[in-house]
Amino acid sequence: MGKRHSPIDVGIATATTLAHRLPDFWQDVMSPSPRGNAAIAGLIVEKQVAFAQGMMSLQAEMLKLAFRPWWTWDMWQGQRAAGDLLHAAAAPAARKVKANARRLRKR
Repeated sequence: MGKRHSPIDVGIATATTLAHRLPDFWQDVMSPSPRGNAAIAGLIVEKQVAFAQGMMSLQAEMLKLAFRPWWTWDMWQGQRAAGDLLHAAAAPAARKVKANARRLRKR
């Protein structure tokens, strides 16, 4: 399992990314250009890739869980497993949004 992302950190990174990108996005929508269309397409593809990576991570985590013998589980294993599954699904998107926020803050 990789680094856990705090919901607060992800929320702040999301707000930062939106604050930086919305004016550019609005400009590209109001006066279309090839460069703006490519930027919008890149935004869409970026989200699709993060979703696909999240689903692949989720499936890998489910396989790890499925192949673990039931007699090795303790009383809290179900709650830990649910948290691991949720983290595996959300981690790629969280990494991407935090990387975008870091990159856009430098602009």
